[in-house]
Amino acid sequence: MNDIRKFYADVQRIVKYDRSNHGGNYDGMRSSRAVADLFVKESADMKNVALDLADFWFEKYIMTSNEKQNEPTDSHVDWLAGVLSFFDGQDDYAEAVPQEDWKEVCNAIKYEAQDIPLELLSTMMNLLLEKGVF
Repeated sequence: MNDIRKFYADVQRIVKYDRSNHGGNYDGMRSSRAVADLFVKESADMKNVALDLADFWFEKYIMTSNEKQNEPTDSHVDWLAGVLSFFDGQDDYAEAVPQEDWKEVCNAIKYEAQDIPLELLSTMMNLLLEKGVF
């Protein structure tokens, strides 16, 4: 099971590291890419799905941001935490993921369904059904 608190702490470390290792010149795009990489790493059992969703997140939320230098924002990190929690079969942080994005999550899962353990796949599909994605 993913520890969401650890994920948030690691995100904060990434942001701090970027700022301190680049002479105080923070780059939100660079940090956001590192956070996306962390998301994929934390999703080892769902790596292909996580890669697809990390790209989706980066394109939809980071690349379209009017303040790229301040990315990733708390709400954008919350989105990743919501999906990580979902990957564990939990719905704890689901409110951070908009309804239309759950369709993207569902599509990514359906595409990789053959590589997901059946019990986890069943749990995730039930959660998606409860969200009205189908």
